[in-house]
Amino acid sequence: MTVTTDHPAAAAYKRARRHRRGDALVRLVVYTVQALLAGWLLMLAVGIAHHEWIHALPTIGYSTAIWLAVLIRIVFTDFAGKVGDA
Repeated sequence: MTVTTDHPAAAAYKRARRHRRGDALVRLVVYTVQALLAGWLLMLAVGIAHHEWIHALPTIGYSTAIWLAVLIRIVFTDFAGKVGDA
């Protein structure tokens, strides 16, 4: 039986790839939780504004608030760090 070992550079590449995959999963979970919380806060803010000040303002549901919060985050995200402004 022969045992094959990876070249040290290949092993390092595989470790880095696993690490990047784990980082991406953590970012996805954090982004999802942030989106859910931001949607809830947006729904609450619109409800308070409707109840207290602007009665003509329609209230929004939770799923609509989540979509709006994600859209707002996408629009106002700074992409300068992602493009390669070295």
